[in-house]
Amino acid sequence: MAPQICNSLRKVEYIEMHDSMPLFWIAWIVTVVVCVHAVLKAAGDSREIYGLMPLACGMWLYIFGVMAFQAATGLTDYFPLQALELGQVVSLVCLLGLVFGWRQGLHKVTSLPAQTRTWSYNYQYIWRGGMALVLFGFLSFLSFSQIRNMNFAETSAYWYMLGNLVYPGACLCMLALGRDRALRSNANIVIFASLLLVAVLPFILTARRGPFFTLMMVLLYTPALAGFWRPRLTTVLGVIFATGFVMLLMVLVRPFLNEGEGGKGGGWSAALGETSMEDTVTYRGATLADNEFAYHCAAVWTTYQLGLFQYGTGDLSLLLHWIPREWWPDKPELGRGWMDRVENRIGGVMGWDMVVGGAITGPASSFHQYGYAFPLFWYLIGYSFARVFRRSYYDQDDRWKVIWIGLLASLHWLITQSFHDAFVPACIYVLAPLVVFRFARRNPGEALYPMRGVCQSTGASQWI
Repeated sequence: MAPQICNSLRKVEYIEMHDSMPLFWIAWIVTVVVCVHAVLKAAGDSREIYGLMPLACGMWLYIFGVMAFQAATGLTDYFPLQALELGQVVSLVCLLGLVFGWRQGLHKVTSLPAQTRTWSYNYQYIWRGGMALVLFGFLSFLSFSQIRNMNFAETSAYWYMLGNLVYPGACLCMLALGRDRALRSNANIVIFASLLLVAVLPFILTARRGPFFTLMMVLLYTPALAGFWRPRLTTVLGVIFATGFVMLLMVLVRPFLNEGEGGKGGGWSAALGETSMEDTVTYRGATLADNEFAYHCAAVWTTYQLGLFQYGTGDLSLLLHWIPREWWPDKPELGRGWMDRVENRIGGVMGWDMVVGGAITGPASSFHQYGYAFPLFWYLIGYSFARVFRRSYYDQDDRWKVIWIGLLASLHWLITQSFHDAFVPACIYVLAPLVVFRFARRNPGEALYPMRGVCQSTGASQWI
């Protein structure tokens, strides 16, 4: 990939790179440097290997590094050059706010007490609660999928979102298996693995990226934070890279899953036979319809040109969005604020519209929502993530570990789409396990498996 980018760079005229868009290329280089530095810093710290930076900066590098480069060298006919510059600068400022907030929130980590008194739990109950969530989430998905051809507006989004219970349920089951040796019977392991496979297989076969990302986060981070698997640095980064690669591949696979008009048919086997690694990495950014950085720039430029700021009202509407539509028939769509949605105004400014299902990315959404206060939003995101990570790392309470994994699982929607798109799944990933923990709670006391520290050589959790 690196030689290909270097060869493409040589083909770009000097005047285009240094005179036409100097601000873009400066911001692009700084973005790449900040992301690489943050990942390398996390890789050298056995504590941060399970933190925010490897995942967040990996996504940032692809969308605002690779896709941004492709847009600047192959899609310039669709944009005013100032739109590309402003879009790249906004993404860089968001990244700096996120990294700075993370560093500030993590700064006092070493001052936390090594041992604290907290709740302990009956892991038999946690196991049963987790299995119940997996089963209930799967059955909910099956029942909803039977009416997928009906009018979606007449169905309940609550019903649809219940399928997400599979993932926190799987997290709880894996945690219970790691904590209670009595649960690690062959029968329990086979039953759990079979049920989880059956529950997630429909999403994998239909190339659903969000569920696949969530599943991989649960499978990677739950054993590591629970302490019964000690992944090396190469394993963690390798799984993250492989997850991103498969998610890109899913975009190319989807046409092969459709036998109807416009589909190629043949399924996964046919797709893998006709798709190369180069196509997987570069395809999405090569066309306007699939380049998320292009949509990001269009949304930022449209917002800037029209002064179309929501002043936070779109995200504040989440406080009322829990009201069922049957009670509130005219309820605004998710994330709708006082002003028009920028997605609806892009066509009038840019001369082209987004495809159905396209997303403007989290940085563009924050600029649309909060105007010039958008860096503060990303600082608070980074700081909040760091606070939760501190508790998950140092506290003996397993609730914080599950909360941290849930937040990581929602990161895909936060960066590639928007805060309000990430909010609903994040609530499910966090609140459902908390209910199970509440019923499994024992008397206050020392946790059953207190954390000693982190191995410097492997970056793995060490437990007594």
